[in-house]
Amino acid sequence: MWEKFDKKAFWEAIKLPLRLFVFAALGFITDFLILYFSGVDSNIGKVMSGFLVILDKYIHEARATDSKKPLKGFDRGILPF
Repeated sequence: MWEKFDKKAFWEAIKLPLRLFVFAALGFITDFLILYFSGVDSNIGKVMSGFLVILDKYIHEARATDSKKPLKGFDRGILPF
């Protein structure tokens, strides 16, 4: 079974969930810090997570339509993977 394991296909499969996890973690940390330091319960972390996902997708789509070559690094979006 493991001799047929394709690492490249596995990496392609986990990229999107990993990106979403990073953005959600940033939103959670932001919410926690605001609540800890100011004592105000805010939803800015959720809004920030959504905004980062939208911005990341926009950067990816804008760069993908401009170029015929494969995207590398930060040309893929906010995160370089």
